[in-house]
Amino acid sequence: MLLTKSIMTNTHGGAGLDLYKILHNKTLAAFYPAHEPTERSELAAAWLSWHFWPWQQPLPSIQSYFGSKIALYFAFLAHYTTWLMGAGVVGLGLWIPQLVLPNTPLRDQVVVCSSSVFIVIWATLLMKSWGRYNASLAFHWGTTNFQATEQPRPQFVGRLVPSPITGRPILSFDKREKFNRMCWSWLLLLGLIGLVAGLVSMNFYLQNYLIEAKYAVRVGSWDVLIGGPVANLANVAQIALMFQIYDSVCVQLNEIENHATESDHEGAFILKSILFHVINNFAALFYVMFVKRYLGVQCMNHDCLGELRISLLFIFGLQMLWGNLQQVLLPRLWSLWTACRVGRPHFDHIHPLEEEFYLADYGWLGTFYDYLELVLQFGFTILFIGAFPATPLLSLVNNVCEIRIDAYRLLNEYRRPTPRQAATAGQWVTVLEVLVTLSIFTNGYFLVYSSNVFAFQDNTIDGDLAKLRLFVLYVATLLLFRYSVSRYWENVPEAIQVQLKRQDFLSSKVLGREADEEAPQFVRSESFQFRIDSIENRRASV
Repeated sequence: MLLTKSIMTNTHGGAGLDLYKILHNKTLAAFYPAHEPTERSELAAAWLSWHFWPWQQPLPSIQSYFGSKIALYFAFLAHYTTWLMGAGVVGLGLWIPQLVLPNTPLRDQVVVCSSSVFIVIWATLLMKSWGRYNASLAFHWGTTNFQATEQPRPQFVGRLVPSPITGRPILSFDKREKFNRMCWSWLLLLGLIGLVAGLVSMNFYLQNYLIEAKYAVRVGSWDVLIGGPVANLANVAQIALMFQIYDSVCVQLNEIENHATESDHEGAFILKSILFHVINNFAALFYVMFVKRYLGVQCMNHDCLGELRISLLFIFGLQMLWGNLQQVLLPRLWSLWTACRVGRPHFDHIHPLEEEFYLADYGWLGTFYDYLELVLQFGFTILFIGAFPATPLLSLVNNVCEIRIDAYRLLNEYRRPTPRQAATAGQWVTVLEVLVTLSIFTNGYFLVYSSNVFAFQDNTIDGDLAKLRLFVLYVATLLLFRYSVSRYWENVPEAIQVQLKRQDFLSSKVLGREADEEAPQFVRSESFQFRIDSIENRRASV
């Protein structure tokens, strides 16, 4: 498939077609590889079954059918889900005492301390093991040193100038103008982040108003205050609303920035999106954890731990539910809308290749949203585990379903994506590593300040100083642990390193025609004598 595409696009020995430019100019309606019915059926039988474990995905077949970029996403999803099994068991073991035992300082000390330390160690080892596994996959797929050769985007606007390297005319965009556009783009992004902060503040103002006014609903023989549930539902609605607003705005902002290549375009989009979505999804939880106590605002029932736990369950649970519903419903709604637009009688009699044309396009944004969902879930799992230790268990259940949902969508509800090669998950790994480091500070702060674990220090003269020392000790110890793992545990397994060095050695011999380092033994001596006798001479001497 990639060979066919190269024949169409290569300027030397090919047709020299710029397919994306033709598509952008509306000359071409779409181009996509067709699904192979037999191969797709075999892949579905091995991939969609509920009888396999996460680590038993047919990754070689996925890589062959969809390319290594999509295969790496499913490889990480499986690796992450496998590690969640251990974290889920530990989290469940810590949550059960929190659920059944009386609310005592000793219970909180054991549960919160254990979960806050465990999750950072777990996440650090998870990311390190993924780096090693990724190196192994890249080696087996032949993408270890892969670097894509990119052409300018069809949407890239510039003027023709001589290349300083080849002298040939190339498109160039004024650097000052690009800088100005990026400044305006980031200013608008900061404005949207400020809007998120304002909406979160309004939600909690609404919560305080409803609690002080003691608005309640009658449930059986109980009066249930509605301040907390209403505020949490408002937070979920705010997250969904701002997601849609930013999603449409960010696409336009990225186009205005006028990036030259697809990788630059995607990288800028990912950076801005991650910053916004992390703040949008976690702002309410950060408010409860960090801000409330300094504003002098009382937590619900004077229990900040309980309020954070309820907010986490509301936001995280509804986010997972809504995300899976979107993934299941949106492609089907697209197909239904397409059938209505084309006409059902015509749609029922079209060729299978034309039928695929009316499916939704996965594109690079499909992978982006899959990774984004995974990154946000990872953040919910590790940043606030002290409030609800069973969070990894919820993520585990969700991911077991997520593997099948994503696989089904790709096989049945989207056009087959054009295979794209990649050696790593790129910026997403960096984002996950940043979240792991951030979790050290959030869990440390929750352990020392937000929970009741060290509340006994409040009655001492130097209680604030003692808490600060505990926080610094926690952060320094786990940062040192992360550094040690990064420094002394190789990113590439030793067996893969040996094979890569052997590949380089053989390539230099075969392709570079390098001479052997060791000469034959007989040329090592400074002088030597030899004589060649014919068979007849040897017989005569006998």
